[in-house]
Amino acid sequence: MLSGADTMMTLVNNALSLGSNSIVREAYQIKSRVKDAESLIEKVEKKRNEGDLDYSIDDVRDIVGFRFLTLFKPNLVSLVEVFVDFLEKYQGHPAEVFVGNSLVESIEEVKVYQSKASETDYLTIYKFLRGYLRSRGFSPDFVSLEEKDTRYSSVHFIVKGQVIKAGQSKIFPIEFQLRTVFEDVWSEIEHKLLYKNSEIKSTDEKYRFGSSQIRGLKLILDGCSDNADSSFLLLAPSSAEQASASSLSSNTVKVLDGIEDVLPSSAHEEIKRIREKIIAAYRDVAARSSDKTKTFSPSTFTDLIETLSDFKSKWEAHVASADAPAKATFDYAIDMEIAAANYWAGQAYLIGSIGPGEAPKDASKNDASKFFQRAQQVYFDLTALDGFAKDPVLNFRVGQTYRAFGKSDLAITYFEAATEEMKRPDWKDKHSIFEILIPRHLGYMYWAQAERAYSNSPGYTRGEDPYEWVKQNYPVQSRVLRDLLKAYRVTANIDLKEVSKDIDPTRNLEVDRALAYNNTLDYGVEYVKFGGKVEDLATSDGGEAFDRTFYNRLYDYFSLDDRSTTRIELLDTFVNAAVLFGDKERGQLWLAELETRVENGAPEMRNKWIALVVNRTIANGRRALLPN
Repeated sequence: MLSGADTMMTLVNNALSLGSNSIVREAYQIKSRVKDAESLIEKVEKKRNEGDLDYSIDDVRDIVGFRFLTLFKPNLVSLVEVFVDFLEKYQGHPAEVFVGNSLVESIEEVKVYQSKASETDYLTIYKFLRGYLRSRGFSPDFVSLEEKDTRYSSVHFIVKGQVIKAGQSKIFPIEFQLRTVFEDVWSEIEHKLLYKNSEIKSTDEKYRFGSSQIRGLKLILDGCSDNADSSFLLLAPSSAEQASASSLSSNTVKVLDGIEDVLPSSAHEEIKRIREKIIAAYRDVAARSSDKTKTFSPSTFTDLIETLSDFKSKWEAHVASADAPAKATFDYAIDMEIAAANYWAGQAYLIGSIGPGEAPKDASKNDASKFFQRAQQVYFDLTALDGFAKDPVLNFRVGQTYRAFGKSDLAITYFEAATEEMKRPDWKDKHSIFEILIPRHLGYMYWAQAERAYSNSPGYTRGEDPYEWVKQNYPVQSRVLRDLLKAYRVTANIDLKEVSKDIDPTRNLEVDRALAYNNTLDYGVEYVKFGGKVEDLATSDGGEAFDRTFYNRLYDYFSLDDRSTTRIELLDTFVNAAVLFGDKERGQLWLAELETRVENGAPEMRNKWIALVVNRTIANGRRALLPN
């Protein structure tokens, strides 16, 4: 039975080291072992002595065992996600480490064990796994949730691995356990002193006293774990990012879409008032996006969460009698807004209520993290609804929460899924703002990865052109990002006024046109920096052409007199555009303003990457726009 098990363990370890750096980063420690012959025999004997007379060596599910450990419970959620992603990437892999071509063929069992001390974290994991695996063909009740008397907490996967020798395949059950180091220390002690101690019986006085001591140890370690988690939330560097106008749009498009069809006409006026409240809340965010000196309050969104929750409770009984698709539409529409409000409450705690240049207080970081986690839990619940698991908008929103946590690998995974699903011919939101938002955010994440790599490279120290460096050293990232930048030409092909109505029907449509034009110009300039041609961005279906006329019209929307609309990033874009279209007269004005901002110590220049890009723009602008 054990023949080939060592090879199996080596194959999995190789796969982990070669293909899943994210697992290595997420896990504090990775352990692996093959069950020895004595332990194998002892396990069979123990099961038979407990009454399972038919139990045999073939029934043992942990011939090969792996254990992934984290220091903190909040990291455990992410670890489980990247582990499942690792399993999925190795389906049908030429290395043939796991059985089959799909997770359904490979995963045999998933169990989540939780205790009172870790209820919230393990419940989040359980909800994620239910939704994720259901979307990949598993039954809704495939993942089990269990609370053990011993207060044990862990996540267990039984996965079928295989070793192929001389054309023959031998299958091994592999048990993967994922838990915290505190849980691991306790479970090792409990396993050695109680579970495997054949010399002591459960009726003995020593057993009763010893087991009581071990339960006390569990309480102590749970307290240590909680203390470590609190320290982590307070002291870990904040990676949540600044809110952007493009992120804002995703929260207000088609607010509560479809629920009028589910609820009676008596509810329609109430729906209208809630829509207005949602739009008003996000208007505060929009103000922050265009002017960093402004703030928005968490109470705006906590109040919105309460309003939405009360509305849902009020009409749940009515919706319960509707058919399944109608109920799913109701749950999806309301919960998407509740999750979004939690996300922006977190952003408000983190960045909304602090002044420019100020660092978030420890308590703000802690509160922000709690709201981000709540948003994530609601999104995971939504992935379990029939017909919504692959919704590009939902995947996009989940990606946003991971971006807020600084989990770039996971954010990219969900943004990529949203991008692929959006290409389906039956996607209902064709020619909407999402065709811009989704690829744009994926582009941001690809660029952030390349930026980090560049910032740690010798080229950064030498001051090499970042665009040239990315093209040379990240050719795949560069190509994908360049293609995504082209997606912004969609802005010029759709009716911008219709897009503006989707964003916020109460706002000045011309302002939204200006924002859409600016975004298109921004992406067009980036595309050209990566070696693309302006001609590639021209349109042939009656839309606005990306040309000198387009640039001239954009100029009408922005004035140097309005400093709130000319942040340093916008000035950088305008100088590049002036160079691109040969507009020396106006380009000199933008260049002079950009230089003034830099000389006066613009706070954005504290970011080394922005400083390098802006300084290179100034150098290029001087060469192209100023007289010899």
